[in-house]
Amino acid sequence: VAQLVELCTQMGLPRGKKNILMEAMVDANYSVTMDETNALVAETVKLLHSIFEQADSVKGQDLVLFIGNTGSGKSTAVSYLIGAELESYLNAAGDRVYRVKEGGDVDTLNLPKIGQSLGISETLYARGYQSNELDSRVRLTDCPGFHENRGGIYELYTNISIDQTIVSSNLLKSVVVVIPYESFREERANPVVELMISLQQVFPNLLKEGSDL
Repeated sequence: VAQLVELCTQMGLPRGKKNILMEAMVDANYSVTMDETNALVAETVKLLHSIFEQADSVKGQDLVLFIGNTGSGKSTAVSYLIGAELESYLNAAGDRVYRVKEGGDVDTLNLPKIGQSLGISETLYARGYQSNELDSRVRLTDCPGFHENRGGIYELYTNISIDQTIVSSNLLKSVVVVIPYESFREERANPVVELMISLQQVFPNLLKEGSDL
């Protein structure tokens, strides 16, 4: 900074340390902001590509959507229903949770990824899975969760993914709303109320009397 001040003085420019520092901070913040923006754009393009790719994979299929807040157990439920063997264990927070047991009969690569981080979803786009117990056209569809801790942009991804998956399908047979029983005891069941609001936004006719769902 001292060298910059001296250079400005030699050039006859009335610039002090404060002005130079302020401009340097602005330039640095602009550079950081641009880097973050470029990274977000790249991530968005990559994720949208995966969203539309997965939506195409269920084209012409009948869907059963598993919907709920992040961490509610959607991926766990779908894994169980398509035949995965689960085991329980205590996580770092002392809660008993479930994971796919290693060495089972079902290929783990073809199972939903069960998230273990609080408020951060492992499911970033809707994906359909076939169950041997159901018609071959039916796909149990694990959807990304509502109320992601990573911010509003991920809520947008969630809505786009669900919307495009439904558009690509042949028929939306049903919607399974996954709610942990603890949600009814927390904060006067506010998590349940918030989930119903999210559902109403994504499926405007879902809670109306006479709805086919």
